[in-house]
This record gives sequence, structure tokens and C-alpha cells, in this order.
Amino acid sequence: MFRFTIRELVLVTAIVGRFLTRANGDDSSFDYRSAIQAATRALEKEHYTRRKLDDRLSAEWLASFVTQLDPRRMYFLQSDLDEFNAFRHLLDDHAKTGDFQVPELVRSRYRERVAAATAAAGEFLDARHDFSADESLPDHFDAPARTLEELRERWRKLIKLELLIEKAYGRPLAEAQAHLRGRYTRIAKQARGLNDELLCETYLNALARLYDLRSEYWGPTHSADFASGLIRNYTLGLQLRAEMGHYRIRGAGPALPGEKELALLGYELIAIKQNDGTITDFVEMHPAEVYRTVSSPLGPLRTDTQVTLELLEPVTLQRKSVSWNRLPY
Repeated sequence: MFRFTIRELVLVTAIVGRFLTRANGDDSSFDYRSAIQAATRALEKEHYTRRKLDDRLSAEWLASFVTQLDPRRMYFLQSDLDEFNAFRHLLDDHAKTGDFQVPELVRSRYRERVAAATAAAGEFLDARHDFSADESLPDHFDAPARTLEELRERWRKLIKLELLIEKAYGRPLAEAQAHLRGRYTRIAKQARGLNDELLCETYLNALARLYDLRSEYWGPTHSADFASGLIRNYTLGLQLRAEMGHYRIRGAGPALPGEKELALLGYELIAIKQNDGTITDFVEMHPAEVYRTVSSPLGPLRTDTQVTLELLEPVTLQRKSVSWNRLPY
């Protein structure tokens, strides 16, 4: 019950902020100051924990925010985090005035690192890989890379692994390369398009989830879509949770799961394929865009009711495709 109360409070303040303006920034129609002030006040005063936004929580917030942008530790260097950490005890103070300098600093570096990383991904997609070499890649890194050379090596191994997964699945090399190139082109475009509203949504979500994993902040565009019903018109009947840049199937919809839903638990939804062959990739997609893609008739899936889920089992790395119904509700 509490979860919905807090969500409504945050949504209302975000919608009001939509109509306020400011002089500079990526999105002149979005008032990030009001959104930050209102959302942090609501969490601090209305959440049942009554957790105070202090220096300790400020440091956790910064770490959570950076992780939201780089969950796989494939973009930021340790030197970037060292620079960001100079502000780790200031976010609580900045929230009182709606100061946005830390998110803007992180965004600027994020765009720079994503551009370099996706360029490297393109290089490694075209490179010849020795699939017989004895190499490994951890399922996650415990720390960011310390040098650009170390970061490039992570990307070489990741692209090699992704190509190998598709090769084992029986996908032709050219088709796999084209799909993965489309993935990293989209990720680069998404980073360039990270405007103030989306950045603020990511920033405040990072804080909300420190209060509890079910609390969320939605920006005005996302909340307006929800209020108008646009993103609630279709369902896959699956609960998706963002984990390490992927969307893992964690349960069924409101109804009890049937056999087909249970068979998919734990798999990562990496893409959805339409009947015309169009593939929408989900890796590192912004959560608001995932909701619109899956549910909105105005999204890329339009009103298609029969789609194919492209899935990956994260432990065995088994790939499979499953025909699935997307139903109106």
C-alpha cells in the first residue's frame, strides 16, 4: 500500500514540473530542480522507514546512480569514480536546492566513455577472433577498469563472447554481427539522448531504490504515458527486472504463472522479434523505454500480438527463441 502512495506523490510533483521552464540544458521544458526537491522530500518524509537523507545515504546514492548507468562496469574508469567520489557527501545538500551539477558531470563522462566503448565494440565485431583460444570473461567485474587498455580488453572479450553465443545458437556470422552492431549503435544513441528528464529519472530512481526496491521515480513523459493508459494496453504476462544491464524474467503477471511462464523464469530477455523480422534489442535499454516497447501500441511493436522472445540463460549462456503472445489488457 505504501509503495503506491509514495509513487503517486513523486508522480504528481513530476507532472507539475513538466510545465515549468528553465534557461539552459538538454531539455528546456523540464524543471529538474523542482523534481529533485519534491522527490527527495517525499522519500525522506513519507517513506515508512523515515530514513534521513544524510552524508551516508548521499554516498550510497552516488554509488547507486553510477551503477544504474554502468551496471556491467564497462564504461567508467576507476579515475572517473575517484572524481565523482569527491561529491559523495554532497548529494544530500544538493537535493535541498535541486542542484544538478553531479548528474551533469556524470552524464558528460558517461557519454564520452560510451562513445569510445561502442566504437571499440564496432572494431571488435569486424575483427577475426580465435574461438579456440582458452579465454574467460567473468559474469561481472568487481571493480571498474583502471586503464583504457584494460577497458578495451574487456570489450574485446565481451564481443567475442556475444559472437560465440550466437555462433553456438546457429546464427550466421553476418546476421549476428548486424544484430550486435545495431545493439551498440542504439546504446550510443541512447547515451547521446540522455536529456535532463531521463537523467533525472535515473538519478532519482537510484535513490528511491535505496529506500526499497519497489519505490520508483517516473519522469513526466513516463508518468503521462501511464496516466493516459498508453503503456498499459498490452502485456507479455511476465515480470522483468533490470539486472546488470539485462532484463531478467522474475515472474508472471498478476495471474499465477502457468507452465510456459515457469519455463522462462531466470532467463534474460535480450530482444523481441516481430513477424516481419524486425528485432528490438533490450540490452542496456532505459527502463522507461522498455515499458513503452513492451506495452505501448505506439512503440516499435505497435499492435503486434504474436512476437518471438529472444532469450539467454545467464548461467549456461544457452540462447533460445520462444513464440509468445502479446495480449491487450
